[in-house]
Amino acid sequence: MKKCVFILAIIIQSFLIADGRGDNFPGGYLSFSINYGTHQTIGCQLSLGIVIPTVGEASIGPYLFPGMVGGMRYSLKNKKKYSYTDLQLLYFNGFWGGVGKGIAFYEGAIINREKLFGGFLMFGGIKEKMPLNKEEQYYNALHFGLAIPLIGNHFYP
Repeated sequence: MKKCVFILAIIIQSFLIADGRGDNFPGGYLSFSINYGTHQTIGCQLSLGIVIPTVGEASIGPYLFPGMVGGMRYSLKNKKKYSYTDLQLLYFNGFWGGVGKGIAFYEGAIINREKLFGGFLMFGGIKEKMPLNKEEQYYNALHFGLAIPLIGNHFYP
């Protein structure tokens, strides 16, 4: 987790102060989302993505956002919870979709996880894979999220 935060901080810092004025920031998003899925699991997450300015046209898109996610899930059925963090890559062109790879903190263990996700506007779906208890576990969920655009010189209305 500390490595992910450090890497993301370096990326943001390089855009914000590259020329000393801070106007090199290409833009991005900050989002909060909730999801509901397998094993009656409810979750929430916070995401931050910074647009890659060499993909698409400024203000028109499409956009490619590398980013970082942190969240937690709780199963109403199993009465178990875990937290997680991912690095992800999101593609946006009206519809959005992406992939992520990260770790989950579950019952004192650190477990690798992978995910695919996609949707339109505020609604979407998630499919994740984590090896729990020496077997592959899948999490399928419906997603609802709100994103706040971080306006920059490439990603702007």
